[in-house]
Amino acid sequence: KEMPTVLLVDTSLSIGRQIGSSENKTRKEVIQRGILHFLEFLEKNHSFEYSSLITFSSTSKVCVPFTRDYSLLRSALYDIKLQDKTALDVGLQTASQHIQDFWGTDKPCQIVVVTDGRPNGKEDPLNVQFPFPVKLHVIAFGTAQDIDIPLYRTLTKKNSGSFHFVELPHGARILRRTFDSLASSHYAKYSAVLGCGHLLSSITLFPDPNLSLFHILASDPNLPISFPETLHLMGFVATKHLASVSSTSRHVVLPTCPSAVYFNESPGSEWEGSSDGLLCVLLHNALRAEKMMAIVQLQIKPLWVGLLYSLTEKEKTCLMLSVLAPNTTVDWLGDISTLLPNPTQSGLPNTGAGPGPRSKPSAGTGRLTSSNLVAASVPVPSYSKGAPSVVSIKPEVLQMDFSRILRYARGLPQKAEDLFTECNKLRHASNLYSLPSLVKSLSDVLADVVSELEPDTNSDSATILQDLISQLANSTDGELVYERKAPTQTNASG
Repeated sequence: KEMPTVLLVDTSLSIGRQIGSSENKTRKEVIQRGILHFLEFLEKNHSFEYSSLITFSSTSKVCVPFTRDYSLLRSALYDIKLQDKTALDVGLQTASQHIQDFWGTDKPCQIVVVTDGRPNGKEDPLNVQFPFPVKLHVIAFGTAQDIDIPLYRTLTKKNSGSFHFVELPHGARILRRTFDSLASSHYAKYSAVLGCGHLLSSITLFPDPNLSLFHILASDPNLPISFPETLHLMGFVATKHLASVSSTSRHVVLPTCPSAVYFNESPGSEWEGSSDGLLCVLLHNALRAEKMMAIVQLQIKPLWVGLLYSLTEKEKTCLMLSVLAPNTTVDWLGDISTLLPNPTQSGLPNTGAGPGPRSKPSAGTGRLTSSNLVAASVPVPSYSKGAPSVVSIKPEVLQMDFSRILRYARGLPQKAEDLFTECNKLRHASNLYSLPSLVKSLSDVLADVVSELEPDTNSDSATILQDLISQLANSTDGELVYERKAPTQTNASG
């Protein structure tokens, strides 16, 4: 989830007034320069986030729909036309509808209102309801007589935002700093330390968890006000056991500095930096090769964890963190806390916080070993043993499965193990959805491949296929087992 931004700019007639006799500038020009400075910050630090520009007066207009092209936003900002009054309720309703049309109602968004006066529309802006998580900020640029400060404070507090008042006539110089303050408070880039034993790496997450999860952090008093900045790996579990667990949000794990890897050779030695390796790369390759997930502890009470794994999409791979809801339980594994090692045995602090880069471990902290990273023994139902965690019988999926099986069948005997694996997967789908016709179709396809084989050739391939067809016909459960046999001896002349 990203957290898009809507710039909601007041275009009432008062925006065209000059600031004062000492400065030959209008409020409109100063506001434009302040917003341009803010857009420059967003483009540099949040280039993957979407932004939109909406103007409001007695009517409102979506000048630029959500985009990542900041040149469009800058161009439209200079083309805004002044109208009559400050109908903030109209602007908020337009922003709300635009967000719903583009993102739906589950996307957290930020709305930044820039105005120079008090609302004078038909409705009270406090009555405008947002059906999605929102942070509403107001930057009021004017005199104390022009601005309804109590109303704006109430409006921003109600919608988890902030209020900034820039008073004239001396406010032109600090408007830019006001946008900097807004950026540092609500758009600061997330940074954290990822730790595995005594190996640490500085990372960031995209999208920023403090933005995409702010509504969860704000609504639960038992959770921290911001996302944890120290992420400890507490253990590992096979991907097939947790692949289908629902998550609150997903984030790409990115190292902030290629050389920011720290390690400790012994519990008593100093922390040293190394540029030869990278923890994110090590975890990415290891988790992908072993088909494992790492359990990341975010908080102990209530138990809050995430899952770290390697994700492959469209021939590209990345290290991902899926954040689970607090106190998540997995029906087929039980309480996740039973998978975590005992802090007193593992040597990890039981507060969820760990040592930062280039810092010594606390006294008594020992090295993590394989014995204290092993998850507690949890009985796993037999029907899930060795079977894919998620299967599908969509026509396009089945077509790909059968094409793969045909390719492996024609590549025998070298592809025998792959063939049995795919057939087990398909029969698992047949049993799961009570579709015995799938197994019958599979047997027919394999029989057709046998009939295509020329007599007195490929005898090993024919034997493997006939054995597989026999197992499919004689057994409705259990695993299809490939018994490796010695190659058939053939006579060759010359």
